[in-house]
Amino acid sequence: MKDFIMKHKGAFAGGLIGMVVAVLMLLLGFWKTILVILFIGIGVVAGMSMDGNNVIKDYIEKLKNK
Repeated sequence: MKDFIMKHKGAFAGGLIGMVVAVLMLLLGFWKTILVILFIGIGVVAGMSMDGNNVIKDYIEKLKNK
């Protein structure tokens, strides 16, 4: 089983994320699930920024240079 997961990391992660989102939608409803996903995304971006990976700043600079 471990070999299968290691060979198909993306498919396994995608399936797992899909299952979690489906369960959240069943338990919370559509809009509350969207709100939870939004807050998770904001938390990830804030954490990356604190780690020195300024995703938002880099994206804004990329948009300015176009």
